[in-house]
Amino acid sequence: MPSFALLMVAIAVEVAATSALPKSQGFTNVPWTIAVAAGYLVAIWLLTVVVQKMDVSIAYAIWSGGGTAAIAIVGYLW
Repeated sequence: MPSFALLMVAIAVEVAATSALPKSQGFTNVPWTIAVAAGYLVAIWLLTVVVQKMDVSIAYAIWSGGGTAAIAIVGYLW
């Protein structure tokens, strides 16, 4: 999978984990807490795979900016 596509998957996973964060109820709901933690771990792991083929400055800027923009849109829609 090309680096940019993998980066988009990392952003999508991060946004999904962030969107599930309220369901964890302050990390007291164990199944949702595990899902959120797993989502963040997968997103960061995917980012580490991406930076092996892409400059970290570019990858991180796209990852953080894209994730922030996407979660803002999700928050607005929900």
